[in-house]
Amino acid sequence: MGDQSQVQFFNLTIYITTLSVDKKIKVGGNYDIGSVMLKLVEELGIPMDWSDHALWWPSKKRWLLQHRMSLDACGVQADSNLNFTPTHKVIKLQLPDLQYYDMRVDFSVTVFNAVMYLCNDLGIRHPEELSLMRIPSNANASKSHSRKKQSNAIVTKKDSVNTSLRSMDSNKSAGSGIHDESDSLNTTGQNQALTSSRLDTLNVSVVRPEALANSPLTPSQEVVRTLFKNNSLSERIKRNSNWLDSSRSLMEQDIIEGDTVQLRFKYHNILQLNPKLDEIRINQLYEQIRWSMLTEDIDCTDEEMVQFAALQFHIHLLAKCGNKDGNRSNDNTDIDAALSDLQVSLEGAGKSLNTDNTTIPELCDYLKYFKKQRFALKSFKKCYCVVKDMILAFYKHKDDVAGGCQVTPDVNVSKGKYMIKLILPSDDDSGHLLLCETELQYAQWMAALRLASRNKSMADSSYDSEISSILAFLSMQRRKQAPVDIGLQMDVQPQDFVNGAFLKKYKPKQIAHMILEQRSSFAELSTVDAKLKFIRIWESLPGCTTTCFFVKFRNQRKDATEILGVTYNSIVRMDPHSFSILSTWRFSTMKSWNVNWEIRELQIEFDESTLSFASSITDCKIIHEFIGGYIYLSMRKEGSQANDEEMFHKLTGGWDNALQYHFSG
Repeated sequence: MGDQSQVQFFNLTIYITTLSVDKKIKVGGNYDIGSVMLKLVEELGIPMDWSDHALWWPSKKRWLLQHRMSLDACGVQADSNLNFTPTHKVIKLQLPDLQYYDMRVDFSVTVFNAVMYLCNDLGIRHPEELSLMRIPSNANASKSHSRKKQSNAIVTKKDSVNTSLRSMDSNKSAGSGIHDESDSLNTTGQNQALTSSRLDTLNVSVVRPEALANSPLTPSQEVVRTLFKNNSLSERIKRNSNWLDSSRSLMEQDIIEGDTVQLRFKYHNILQLNPKLDEIRINQLYEQIRWSMLTEDIDCTDEEMVQFAALQFHIHLLAKCGNKDGNRSNDNTDIDAALSDLQVSLEGAGKSLNTDNTTIPELCDYLKYFKKQRFALKSFKKCYCVVKDMILAFYKHKDDVAGGCQVTPDVNVSKGKYMIKLILPSDDDSGHLLLCETELQYAQWMAALRLASRNKSMADSSYDSEISSILAFLSMQRRKQAPVDIGLQMDVQPQDFVNGAFLKKYKPKQIAHMILEQRSSFAELSTVDAKLKFIRIWESLPGCTTTCFFVKFRNQRKDATEILGVTYNSIVRMDPHSFSILSTWRFSTMKSWNVNWEIRELQIEFDESTLSFASSITDCKIIHEFIGGYIYLSMRKEGSQANDEEMFHKLTGGWDNALQYHFSG
C-alpha cells in the first residue's frame, strides 16, 4: 500500500445493505478497492459468504469493481458514503408474452450482458436482438418513492431472499400469466449463503420451457388494461424512450431490487428462426407482434388483419386440444422433417464447395458520357455505369441502383391490385410504382426486386422459394368459400384476435365468419409453423420494422418536431401527419457519425448529405444505439452464435467526449 508515513488516513463510512448497519473503517487514499473490502469484512467478523458483494457509490451512481484501483484514483474521500451490497438482486421480468418471472440478475454488469444471461436461462437464442425496457409507470415515479422502496428492500442476510419474494407476492396478479415459485430457493438455514458459481443464472421463479413456448391466450386483465391505456401514436413513439442503455448497468440507470422491467425484441433483424431450436424464441416474438397488432401499433389492411386473426385462432385451437401438429398425419411428420433436414444439409454442402456460384461479376464506376447528335455541342455528363450479365445500365446516382432501394408491396387481391413501390434514397417523393397484371407476374418481379435489395441476383437458390412464399401469401388473402363449423364459430371471440379499429368496422358475427373462412387456408399447419407464418406476414408489412422518434433537425424553428424512423438498413424521415416516408438514407451510404454530448445532437455524414438532429423527448443515446445496433446485426453470419461484445459497445456505446465511428458500408 506504499509508504504509510506519507499516507493521509481518514474514516470511511460504508453501509452494509444485507445487515442494515453503517460501519466506519480507517483507510488511506492509497488503499485499493480489494483491500478496503477485505478490511471491512475482517472488522465485521461475521462468518458469511461475501463473494457476491461489491462497493456501490450511490451519489455517483457508480460501481467500484476494479479491485486494484486506489481510493484516490477513484475519487473516494472521507465524505464519500459507499454501500457494500450484493451484485445479484431480484427483479420482476415481464416477457414479450406478458408473463412475469422473478429473476435474479447481476446489477453490476452492463444491460447487454444481463440480457445475455437472462436469455440463456430462458432458452432464447441470439440475445443481441433483445433488450430491457422500463415500464411507463416507473418513469413517473417520484424520487422519494424510489428511496422508500429501496430502504424497504434492505433486509438481513438470513431473510433477504424471502423478503424479496414476499414483496413480489403482494403485487402479484392472480392471472394465468404470473409465475412465482418461492420454493425453488431453499433459504431456511440460519446463515445459508448463495454460493452458486453462476449466480447470474439463479432463478427465483421456476422457468418451465413449455410455459415459455406456449403462452396463455389472455394474461391478467390488469396487464392488458395497461397496454391499451394512452395508446395514441404520440404515446407509442414516446415509449421508445424507455429502452435502457445497453452499455450501462441496471443500478446506474436507477433500477433497484423489486422493480419491474420488460424484456422485448429491440432490433427487428431476426436471424435463423429454427423450429427445432427456437420454439421459445419463435413464440415470444410471435406474442410481441400479436400484442403490437392488437394495440394498433402495427398498421395493416383488413385482409392482413383477417390473416393475423385466423392464424391466432388456429394456434388457439391447437393449444386447446393439445395438438401441436395440426391436421397433418403423424406418421409422415418425422419423415417430412428428416427429408427437409437432408435437403438443407445437401444445399449447405453444395454452397460450401463453391461459395461464388450465385455471384455475377460486375464493373461499376462513375463515368462521363456523351450522346452524339448533329448540330449539338460536345457536353459530357457524369453518370454511374454498371456492366453486369451482358447489360450496361446508366444511373444518375449510385444510390439509384436496385440494391439501394426500398421495396414495399401494395396489393389488394380482392380488387386485383398488384403493385410494387420502389423508394430510392435520393427520392423526396412517394417513390416509383410498378403495376403488374397477374399474380405470377407480381410474384416473379417482387421476388427479383427483394433479392436485388439484398444485393442478390435471380441466380440465387432462394429465388424460387421467394416466389413460392409470395404466391402462398397471395393465396391466403383470397377468401375461400368453405363450410363454417357452427361449433367453432361459437369459440371465436373477435376481441381476442383483432384490434379495436377492426371491431368498430365489422360486426362480431361477420368477423368470426371471416376468421373461420381464412383458417381453412392453413388448417394443416402445426403450431410452430403457424407462428412462423404469422411472423413472415408481419415481416412483409411496409414499415413494420421501423422504430420512430420525435426529433428536431438543425436549422429548423424551435417548435418544429418531425418523426425519424430507424429500420434494419436505413434511416427515414417521415411526415408527422400522414406518416409517409419523405426521405431515406441507407446505412450502406453512411461514412461516419458522431455525437455532441453537450448539446445531445447526433450528426451523420452520408455520401452526398449530412444529417443533424436532436431530441428533447428521447435521449440521443437511444437513437445512437439503434443505429449502431442494426449495423452490428448486419455483420452477423449465418450459423454463428458468438457475440462480439467489444464491437457491439464500440458501435452502440456512448463516450464522454464526441467520438467518431468509421466503418465500411
